[in-house]
Formats: sequence, C-alpha cells, structure tokens
Amino acid sequence: MPGCRNRLTLALLLGLAAPALVQAQGHGPDYWAVTGVAPNDALNVRVGPNADTRAIGRIPFNGRGVKNHGCPNEVTFEQWLRMTQAQRDKAQRSRWCQVEFNGLKGWVAGRFLKEDSAPPTKGVGLAPSAK
Repeated sequence: MPGCRNRLTLALLLGLAAPALVQAQGHGPDYWAVTGVAPNDALNVRVGPNADTRAIGRIPFNGRGVKNHGCPNEVTFEQWLRMTQAQRDKAQRSRWCQVEFNGLKGWVAGRFLKEDSAPPTKGVGLAPSAK
C-alpha cells in the first residue's frame, strides 16, 4: 500500500504543478488578463524584462485580452520538483512576460497576469502614462 499511496501523492502533485509549469516554461495561454492591480492604478509596460527599465505605457487595472508573446524565465519540470515552496513563489514573482495590448508591445511583471480566454478588449485603451 505505501507504493500506491506514493504514486497517488506524486500524481496529485504533478496535477497541481502542471499549470504553473506551463506558464514557467513559456507556453501559457494566448491571452492574459491583468490581476492584482488596484482600481486607481495600472500595470506598467516596460522596454525590457526588468523593473529598472523604462516604462513605455500602462495597461488598465482591468485590462483583458493582453496578447501573450511568452514568459522566458524558464524553470524545467525537474528544477520545479527540487524547489522549495519559497523558491517556487520567488520564481513566480520574478517572472516577466512579453505582451501586446492595443498595439503596444513590451514587458510586464508576470505576477500581475492571469490566464484569459478573451480576444483583445474592444473600447478599453491604454491607461494614461505615469508622469
């Protein structure tokens, strides 16, 4: 019975880790929605995958249909299995994704994205740039 229980535990862990792994390996959805951004704020779009690079635009806090061009901070399945929960959380927080929204293409912090099945939002433009 212990072997059966171990296989069941492994299958459960693989099922729970699979969605994070797909995103970590750069496959992910066709579109993202913005999440975790306050209603009075917007998600910065940057020229590079780093918070120290210049912001070139902003996506509204409720932006949907953000085209996914990939999140190249890859973590292999084997690496993921060896990580502690703290390391997995850090990897998720440090992920940057190249996106396109209303013709603007750049990089955003992946922690502010969630999977979205919608095509680009009609009538929702870029948020005003921060000054």
